[in-house]
Amino acid sequence: MSGKKQDKASLWDILDKPTVFPGENREICRPVIRVRTVLFSVFIRLLITGLVSFVVSYVTCFLLRAYYEHPVSEPAVYLVCAAVCLFLLLIISLKRILIFMVLVYQAKASDETRLRCFYVPTCSEYMILSLKKYGVVRGLIKGLKRLKRCRDFGNGGEDYP
Repeated sequence: MSGKKQDKASLWDILDKPTVFPGENREICRPVIRVRTVLFSVFIRLLITGLVSFVVSYVTCFLLRAYYEHPVSEPAVYLVCAAVCLFLLLIISLKRILIFMVLVYQAKASDETRLRCFYVPTCSEYMILSLKKYGVVRGLIKGLKRLKRCRDFGNGGEDYP
């Protein structure tokens, strides 16, 4: 063992300074988030969901009145149909919601935070790629595993989903 004492940087020193590969000039890509477009898309989706839930609840009430003699609580049927349609909309749109959240992170996170990633593409870009390629469940698991690898101070380099 040599008599030299190695400098050990604390975890806080490493996290406070962005990590950039030697000789590499990394540029940060900041997406443009169009709030009007997002709000319009959400409004249209909710409008379509409302119309679908109204039609489904109307048909359900009609069928219940035709086959059962006791009166049907129409507001309860409307509420259940609306809740089911909203739940299905959430499940269908979950991938878009997660990608939107990553895009907001990319647009609003500081340069120091974004430059800490050891890999190319960055962890946020990897998350978007894995969500698009593998879907919500598998893509989210792959993206979270990548985040863990990056925070474990891996070797870095290229890593695509």
